Amino acid sequence: MSQKYEWFVRLPDRPDVLETRLENRPLHVSHNKPLMENGTIIFGGPLLSSQPTSMEDGLQKITGSIHLIKARTEEEVWELVRDDPYAKLEVWDLEKAEADVHWGWPIDEMGPAIALVAVPLNVMDRLEGQ
Repeated sequence: MSQKYEWFVRLPDRPDVLETRLENRPLHVSHNKPLMENGTIIFGGPLLSSQPTSMEDGLQKITGSIHLIKARTEEEVWELVRDDPYAKLEVWDLEKAEADVHWGWPIDEMGPAIALVAVPLNVMDRLEGQ
């Protein structure tokens, strides 16, 4: 059995699909629930154009979705994505979607300096100020 990798998947929405997205959210969630329970989807959620000021504002700022998917190959990732109700209903613009693989290299093999590279810069600034 080959190694599974974590894939960070960005799925932009097509224009003017908010109503379709919201109407079909229960179908999307029920489809993904078993995949989250078995660890295939590590997390997922909507992408926003900017920080929301309210729930309604947040809904209006949805620009797509993100998923962190555990899979052996990129093709396996795209098969999972294409099977999602949002893909079948053409909420997502799959031609603009991207999947980047994350190599889960153990931190103890890299040392702490390299592990800190993944920490956002604003967190690093706060750490340096201590």
